[in-house]
Amino acid sequence: MRYFGPYLSGLRVRHAVCVLNRLLPLSYTAVRLGGTEQDLARVRAAADGDRMALIRSLTAILDRQPTAPSWATS
Repeated sequence: MRYFGPYLSGLRVRHAVCVLNRLLPLSYTAVRLGGTEQDLARVRAAADGDRMALIRSLTAILDRQPTAPSWATS
């Protein structure tokens, strides 16, 4: 279990989650997806094999590591 924070408010956390989900659609790499979720995964080019790469990218971004994808830190 990892902890990222502190965050100033629940509103900012929800906004960050929304932005990160659009950039790196981790939720669409789940094993069991419904029909709509499968279509959204296809549209957003998210595949099961991308899950670990997305997790590494999200962790690097939230840790503010220099290895984070440059497009996400600017």
